[in-house]
Amino acid sequence: MFSVTTIDIGHWDSSDGEVAKDIIVKKGDPVIDERIFIRINGKPARKLHEYENIHIPSWTITGLQLPKRSPLWLKQSKQVKKYQCDITAAKPISIGCSEWVKSSIRCKGNDILIVGFASTSGDYTVYHGDNVREVYQISESMFESAYNDDGDTYDTQHYHFEQDIDEGVAAISEEHHKYDLLKGFSIIPGIDPAEIISVTVDEKTMLVTLTDAKTVTLNLR
Repeated sequence: MFSVTTIDIGHWDSSDGEVAKDIIVKKGDPVIDERIFIRINGKPARKLHEYENIHIPSWTITGLQLPKRSPLWLKQSKQVKKYQCDITAAKPISIGCSEWVKSSIRCKGNDILIVGFASTSGDYTVYHGDNVREVYQISESMFESAYNDDGDTYDTQHYHFEQDIDEGVAAISEEHHKYDLLKGFSIIPGIDPAEIISVTVDEKTMLVTLTDAKTVTLNLR
C-alpha cells in the first residue's frame, strides 16, 4: 500500500489553491490522473480566460499526484484520463463585474453543467445551461479564487460576491427570493416577511395578509 494525493481539479476551498487529500492505494488498484480541456466556441478556454482560474463542481475531475519516491508498480499503474469539454456560448450578459453566458456544455464521459472562471480582480464569468442555479455549486470556489488580500476584509468581499451571484441568478432566471422583495416589512412590528401571503395596495392604504389569516392595514402617504 502507498499514499498518493488526489486533487479536486477546478474547485477551491481557500485562496491557497485547489483542494487536495491523501488516499491509500494498493497494488492492483486503478490509479487514474484525470485532466480536463475546455474549448469555448472552438477556441481553447485559456486563450479567452488567460489569467483566470477554472471552476467546476467539486470532485467532478480528480487529479493525482504521486510522491517523488514512488514504487515502480505505482508509477506503472498510473493512467491519464482526459476529458474534452466543449462549450457553445451565446452572447454574454454583463451584470455588475460579472458576465453570464447561456451555453450548451458537452463533456463526453462527464456530466458537467456549469463552468466558471474567476480572477483576483473580482471579475468572473459563468457559463450556464437552462438551470442557472447550478452556479451555487461553484460560487464558493469562485469567491475563494477571486478573493483579494489587498482589498476589503474577507467577510466584506464575501458578502458582496454573494450579492452579485444572487443578483445574476435573479436577472437570468427572472425569479426572485421572497425575502429580498419583502424585507422592508421587517421594520414594521407584527409583520414577518416570511409569513406574508399577499399585499394589496390602493391609493392610501396597504393591506398585508399573513399565514395565520391575520391582516395588517398600513397607511400610506
